[in-house]
Amino acid sequence: MQRARVLGALVLLFLVRAADAALVPMTFSGGSGTPLTVTLTQPITYTVTASPGFADCLFLFHNVGNPMFGSSKQMSGTMAYSINGGPPISINVGTTGVLAGARGVNDLSLEQLNPGLPLALGDVVVLSGSATTTFLVTPPAPANGLYSTIFTDGAFVPIGTGEVPEPTSTCVLGLASILTLRRNRRRT
Repeated sequence: MQRARVLGALVLLFLVRAADAALVPMTFSGGSGTPLTVTLTQPITYTVTASPGFADCLFLFHNVGNPMFGSSKQMSGTMAYSINGGPPISINVGTTGVLAGARGVNDLSLEQLNPGLPLALGDVVVLSGSATTTFLVTPPAPANGLYSTIFTDGAFVPIGTGEVPEPTSTCVLGLASILTLRRNRRRT
C-alpha cells in the first residue's frame, strides 16, 4: 500500500512537471558595462508545428528584459542551431526591446541574420551553446532562471515551442525502475 502511494505521488509529480515543458534554463553573465553572454545550459529542441511564412528561424525567450535597449546587436560564440541534424548554423544577432508579432519589448530574440533556409512542418530544430554581444551592455545581466521559449518565422509568427529533457522526468522514471527492481528481488 505504501509503495502504491509513493508511486502515485511520483506519477503526479511527473505530470505536473510535464506542464512546464516550454520553460528552459538560461544563464546570463556580463552586462554592467561589459559584453553580455547568454548561455543555454542544455540543448533546446523545437518542432515546427505550423507552416512558416518566412524561412528565417527566430528563437524567442519571453520576459528576459531589455538589456540591449531596443535594437539588434551582433553576437558571437558557440550558440548555433541545426535543422533535422544538419550542419550547425551560428547565432549572430540578439534583439530586445522591439515589439513585433509574437515578440514583446521584454523578449530576447536570437537568430542567424538572413540564413534563408527553408523550413517545413515536422522539422526538428535544436538550439544550443553560448553567445556574447560584440559590444558593451550598460544594464546589468538579466537574472538566471527558467524562461518560456517559442520558435517563430521571420515575421515573428509562432511556428513551434521549445522543450528540454526534463530532469524531473528522468529522476521519476529512474526511481520507479529502482522500486520495481527492489520489489522483484524480494519476490525471488
